[in-house]
Amino acid sequence: MRITLTVLGLVSLSCSSEKGLTVYNQAPSVSIFDPFDDEVFDEGEVVSFSARIGDDKDSADSLVRVWRSDRHDLSGAEITLNTEGVTTMTTGVLSLGAHEISLTVIDSDGLESTDAVSIELAEPSDDADADADADADADADGGDPLVDQDGDGFVETVDCDDLDSQVYPGAEEYPYDGIDQDCDGEDLIDQDGDGADAQVAGGDDCDDLDPTIYPGAAEVCDGEDNDCDLTVDEPDATGCATWWEDADDDGYGSDVTQCLCGPSGDFTADNNDDCLDTDPDVNPAHTAFETLPRSDGGWDWDCNGVVEQEETRVGSCSGTLFCDSTEGWLGSIPDCGVEHGWVIGCTGGTCDESLDPRVQGCR
Repeated sequence: MRITLTVLGLVSLSCSSEKGLTVYNQAPSVSIFDPFDDEVFDEGEVVSFSARIGDDKDSADSLVRVWRSDRHDLSGAEITLNTEGVTTMTTGVLSLGAHEISLTVIDSDGLESTDAVSIELAEPSDDADADADADADADADGGDPLVDQDGDGFVETVDCDDLDSQVYPGAEEYPYDGIDQDCDGEDLIDQDGDGADAQVAGGDDCDDLDPTIYPGAAEVCDGEDNDCDLTVDEPDATGCATWWEDADDDGYGSDVTQCLCGPSGDFTADNNDDCLDTDPDVNPAHTAFETLPRSDGGWDWDCNGVVEQEETRVGSCSGTLFCDSTEGWLGSIPDCGVEHGWVIGCTGGTCDESLDPRVQGCR
């Protein structure tokens, strides 16, 4: 019996105000290839179980390996791991009868996979068969030995590895492990078939499960690093929209634009209505009249293209016996920011103006 749990973890970093890198991680691979299912051993025999393990992110020696038996404690078993990612568990504690032995492999992100094999320990038989072809009589008569040595149903003439029951034509291919499980002549290193090999196999495909993601692919506004350049949704990606630069963060943009998948950096405005993008007080929402010029010396604080003066009335005092007074600037309207006399009334019988100094405000 074989059990495989596969979990795919995706972590995507999207470029909103910062550039990001999309990282992909698959659950580790595990395949017990020796012994094969339903293999029978003599009671009391020491049995070795071998499995091939790997991961697209972690090295084999950093993976957590947990061997279990459905009937016995395997804590005293001898466990090894070679440089090719093959781990072996050897135990002599298995008793008479059927057993299920499993191996769970866990990577650094907590993703795990499990494989299991069923075997049986039987009472020793008096029939010794040196070549394990289940036909001792044929051996005695000079018959041909069995040519399917791993019991996977494929003889050695078509099986590319007749000593591994997990390797045969049409078998499930485990990617990136350097082994040709399905006997098609090569290991699987391009799972999505987009023509780019996976990074874990020495290629440059940053997501080998998505055929639309590979180096040179068109970048699309989808939160993915489609072209594998370590940047998600970069400027001018397919589906981008125009955003205006708002350097002073007042909500109004300048004439400088970028085509982006969303607001990013200083490009956060959906308009170009700011006439001075270095001063947050200068924008169409400004309503107050100012007595000092803008930082660039201009007076159009509300960006409407016209300099509006706060007061344009001219005041005066007229008459001889009785004075008529008009409130306003004395004589003429001053320029923006200029202090001038403001008529507030008339005095005595001379009808002289009473003045208050004021500064002309503008916007």
